[in-house]
Amino acid sequence: MIRFWLMAAILTAFVLSAATAQTPPEGAKRPARKPSAPPRPAPADPRAEAAKVAEQAKLLVRFLYLYGRISTGLEVADDQAQRGELTPAQQTQMKQNQATLVENLRGVRAGLEKLADEVKTPPHKTWPTTHLGRAADALARAEQQAGAGRYDAAGRLLVSAAERLLDFLVEAR
Repeated sequence: MIRFWLMAAILTAFVLSAATAQTPPEGAKRPARKPSAPPRPAPADPRAEAAKVAEQAKLLVRFLYLYGRISTGLEVADDQAQRGELTPAQQTQMKQNQATLVENLRGVRAGLEKLADEVKTPPHKTWPTTHLGRAADALARAEQQAGAGRYDAAGRLLVSAAERLLDFLVEAR
């Protein structure tokens, strides 16, 4: 029982000394309060931003489907051209098809870069915009690979860009 009262007295003394140590002495000045940061404007509706990114992802997936079919034809034509089995007119047509493919890739990338710029505006600074930038970078590299006739590498980069868009959607939830 004595231990109990002794512990209670020590605990009370400790609590009282801690409480008096936290109060400033009489006449002491309080430090000036720093003005709080201005309130941030409310972000735009996240669902609208996510819907824009989802639409871009759908466009990219549709393009990927078509790209697979077109790139296979271009690879076959490249092989035939290397073996000398294509006429000059067919080779010209193949180069035009390759240029059209690269131009379409450029259009997809431009749409994504425009979207990334919209999402990076001040109200959206908290969004995971790095995924959009990485997706645009992957599309730029895919464009270069397709222009060089490396269609498989370009296709892998297109898949990587689609993954980045989906990563954005996951983090934006």
